[in-house]
Amino acid sequence: MTNRKYLLPFLLLFTSLASRVLAVIYFGDKELDYEWGVIVSNFYNHGVFGFRTIDGTIVPNFFMPPFYPIFIYLIKSSALGHSYYLEIIIYLQVLLSVYTVYIFYKTLLYFFSEKLSYFGSFIFSLFPMNVYACSQISSASIILSFLVIYFYSFLSFVEKKSNKDLMIFSLMSAALILLRGEFIAFYLLTLLYYFLDKKDLKFILSSFLITLILVSPYLIRNYKTFGVITIAKAEGYDLWKGNNPRAKPEGYPGEIIPEKLKNDIKKLQPSKDYDIKIDQLFKNQAINYISENPLYYIKLYFKKFFAFLFFDINSSYPKYYNSLHLIPKIILSITTIIGIFLSFRKENFLTYLSIYYFFSISLFSIFFILPRYSLFLLPIQIILSTYALKKLRN
Repeated sequence: MTNRKYLLPFLLLFTSLASRVLAVIYFGDKELDYEWGVIVSNFYNHGVFGFRTIDGTIVPNFFMPPFYPIFIYLIKSSALGHSYYLEIIIYLQVLLSVYTVYIFYKTLLYFFSEKLSYFGSFIFSLFPMNVYACSQISSASIILSFLVIYFYSFLSFVEKKSNKDLMIFSLMSAALILLRGEFIAFYLLTLLYYFLDKKDLKFILSSFLITLILVSPYLIRNYKTFGVITIAKAEGYDLWKGNNPRAKPEGYPGEIIPEKLKNDIKKLQPSKDYDIKIDQLFKNQAINYISENPLYYIKLYFKKFFAFLFFDINSSYPKYYNSLHLIPKIILSITTIIGIFLSFRKENFLTYLSIYYFFSISLFSIFFILPRYSLFLLPIQIILSTYALKKLRN
């Protein structure tokens, strides 16, 4: 009996670890490239936290959130990390991802039987995109892990009202804001929902103060450098990438820029606020496109919404239509919708997750939808899908 008691947790953690190690072996990144490589190299070699180099001058970064490049920099600067930093980063992501499976299982136990909780945890653990993500030099896997801890600590606080859960929730909120600047909108949504449901200002003020203190060093840096209080400045570029005549739901490649916009960018001189100026140029161009043909971009918005809610019928991403990716995604999307209808206003926390789910899809559809974005909704989808399974079984 005792052996059987530990069999399922052992299998869950073992398959989680084994699948991720295999993903690292076969698909793992072998070099630090794209924006992460540039920012870390500039910071490591020149002491400038910058992404763009203009006329030989590295301008301060206001384009990318700071958490992940600083995480890479700290590991690379360590004694062991100097030679093996890529391996350390990826295997730390693997271990965090396995721990996240355990936290997700504990989250499911709030709503379901042990058997259903294991079922949902196995689906979460072995979901192909989840397995693949931690093998890449990308913030996606860490964001997913922090989101699961964020939801679990929030749920745990609602149930127990413990200061420990308040601290963890606030810590995760700060980390997620530093990973993706727009997360501030989801954090405020959570606080608003909690206030409307519980009418408890103490939790809201305490969490907001802790979160603000944790993110304040970077906010102060940005204010001193750019004169703006925010984490990152890329909404103009994101708006243009997702709203131009050649854009699809997944956006339009940023390296293919119209000549006029390219010339306007070339006229900019190196300065501390270069990222702000370039982002404003992209924003102005996007607004012009939308104002000239609003009906076209309304239709495009609903195409993005559908692509996020279900799947993209016209994706150009490599292997997007692989059955290992597409079939689980479609099944999960359909069962999530069923779970939302069955749970709405019957289970308070599931209602919150449903609102969070649609708010996320609605917000990102203003810009563009990348395949990895669906990973950030995976825990919500599995919780709601498991609820649907529970009700349909009954």
